[in-house]
Amino acid sequence: MALADPQSVTVNGSAKSLPRTGMTDTSGDFKSADGKYSINIAHSQDRVYRHKVELKFADTVANPLVPDQNMQVSCRAYLVIEMPKNGLDTTTVGYVGTALTTFANAAFITKLLGGES
Repeated sequence: MALADPQSVTVNGSAKSLPRTGMTDTSGDFKSADGKYSINIAHSQDRVYRHKVELKFADTVANPLVPDQNMQVSCRAYLVIEMPKNGLDTTTVGYVGTALTTFANAAFITKLLGGES
């Protein structure tokens, strides 16, 4: 089953549309028209089921060491949910995933990026 195309992500109050750019049986890729934002969603299984969503931002900025040259930079944020093959159902694991996304609000992310632990 495939996610809707396009996907949308809101960054600093601005919605970004990310049309599908790739798909396999276990993954989907989405990218904004300007190429700055991309989402990868992937599923795997070995000893556990693993579900991952990754949001990447890439941009071209001035090189601080060589001011007349530009360089590519990027950052990524991931959410990975692992669940055992037996013993827990998707509803229970879903509660844990939802609890994490609620916990990791904007104030928490600011503290996290400030090095608090």
